[in-house]
Amino acid sequence: MRREFNEDRLAGRAADDSRRALQTLVSALIVVACLMSDASAQQVADTAFAAPIAQPAFAADQGPLVVIDEAHHNFHHVDGQVSAVRAVVAARRVPSSWFVESVHSRRASRHPHPRHCQCPPRPQPRRLDTAVPKSLPRMAEAEFSTRIESDQPLVVDRTMSWNVQSGYGAHAETAVTAPALTWYFAEGSTVGGFNLFYLLQNPNTSPAQVRVRYLRPTGAPLEKMYTLLPTSRSNIWVNVEDFPGLGKALAASDVSGVIEVTNDQPIIVERAMYLDVTGETFGAGHESAGITAAATEWFLAEGATGPFFDLFALVANPGTTDAQVEATYLLPEGTVLVLPYTVAANSRFNIWVDLAHPALANTAVSTIIRSVNGVPIIVERAMWWPEGGWYEAHNSPGATTTGTKWALAEGEVGGARGVDTYILLANTSTTDGQVKVTLLFEDGSSAERMFTVTARSRFNVDTRHEFPETANRRFGAIIESLGATPAQLVVERAMYWDARGKTWAAGTNALGTKLR
Repeated sequence: MRREFNEDRLAGRAADDSRRALQTLVSALIVVACLMSDASAQQVADTAFAAPIAQPAFAADQGPLVVIDEAHHNFHHVDGQVSAVRAVVAARRVPSSWFVESVHSRRASRHPHPRHCQCPPRPQPRRLDTAVPKSLPRMAEAEFSTRIESDQPLVVDRTMSWNVQSGYGAHAETAVTAPALTWYFAEGSTVGGFNLFYLLQNPNTSPAQVRVRYLRPTGAPLEKMYTLLPTSRSNIWVNVEDFPGLGKALAASDVSGVIEVTNDQPIIVERAMYLDVTGETFGAGHESAGITAAATEWFLAEGATGPFFDLFALVANPGTTDAQVEATYLLPEGTVLVLPYTVAANSRFNIWVDLAHPALANTAVSTIIRSVNGVPIIVERAMWWPEGGWYEAHNSPGATTTGTKWALAEGEVGGARGVDTYILLANTSTTDGQVKVTLLFEDGSSAERMFTVTARSRFNVDTRHEFPETANRRFGAIIESLGATPAQLVVERAMYWDARGKTWAAGTNALGTKLR
């Protein structure tokens, strides 16, 4: 098993006018100033370091890996807010020891300073465990990558939140399985104050030559080549990218992205998108890993419209043929609504679901998006809130397959922030499903409930209400469809908390990990 994350922000060579516009931010935040000063910040591993693992669970280089890049203290940790990597055993026991390797990253013009830390043996069979990098030696203020090794499967999420006093912002992501040569993003915009970043990690010892193809709603795609230094992280601030003869042609545009390596050096790519809110830099925003393959069918479990949420389905067509698309909307009571769309070749397409049909104006909804003429597409879903004055958002790519068993690494109810966690299910089958939800707590205990999920519907598990034992506790979850012919499910989770007098000022979302 190998899973990776890559996320960094506000790095890169911004133009002088952009730097001046951000002078207040830069002068207040030293780490941001360092990141913005040079696009060639690198991670350099200490190859001579011997990890002090007293009782390794497996031979060197033989165990499966979970690699998490970028749960760090930079701009979003200006007040020392902790970032957490949450690991929950999905189906089987965890080994008696596990190891987290953190690599400190500095400007290329300065000497890189690796950091290596060992977590004590903690995880037990079928339980949640949380690694808090800030609590480890020499990690109170650091930029780093993390590697979690195990001799049994794990499900791993990364959560980042910022501003320790109020906690007004956060995002989360589930690990990806490996580097790849091609990455796709459907979501992206620089319109109306959005800041859009592509975040690229080259884990190789050779440079990676990368071509980025920017897909707009209309017009020909824009292309640009980039070189990623060995073992480096690089950011592309899309708003300020220059194109010969066109200038900053993406300064105010919706954008999908296709990122391709041209010299066989696989990389990891994520995307961050933020909107400043009065008094809160990057107060609203979301982050997601890229997608490594286009497909003709996509499933989105989460979705809500109405007076609070604005819901968007984002579709990218990276091919040379128009895609004829059907969106099938699954409502909570089992009502199904199908609407057709055409997504032009080499373009980015947006469905504002609230406005798509009167039946979708105020409802919870899951969505299936199919390309009915066989043209592969990319699909993501974004939710922004509150309607009329966005101050937070979350995003997730769709799933390309359904399943009967899913795992979620993160969950919490209450605590200092008053968190609420919702498990979102789409039953895509034509029969009702009997679904068992098992919560796994940090102390090794668990709790189970059974739910009936109507055929072809969207279903919500409010963990605070359905599991009173979650009060002031963290947990992971396993969701399993039972019966002789189990219903096919797609599972996501959403978490929210209040801050600065605002309802759900912070929120995160992640697609579950399919186990079966």
